[in-house]
Amino acid sequence: MEEDSAVSCGERLLNAMCRKRKGVLPKCLQIVTQVLNDQNSSPKQKEGALHMVGAVADILIKKEQYKDQFDDVLIRFVFPSFTTPFPFLR
Repeated sequence: MEEDSAVSCGERLLNAMCRKRKGVLPKCLQIVTQVLNDQNSSPKQKEGALHMVGAVADILIKKEQYKDQFDDVLIRFVFPSFTTPFPFLR
């Protein structure tokens, strides 16, 4: 059973909002894109943005308009974080 930590509760809330409320998913992805593309974003902010992507990944891979872009997110943002000096991003 999954632990009810603040992070897991927040992820479930974000997933439910993106699933049930029209317009929340595009706004969420806009924020994620801004954070990940901004050179001035801190590593903690990028970690949060990647957590947001993970929280809604099941929705993204089911929607045709986002499914094709998911590979690009992995290539541009997730894979490079495997070599970052910040352990929490690996």
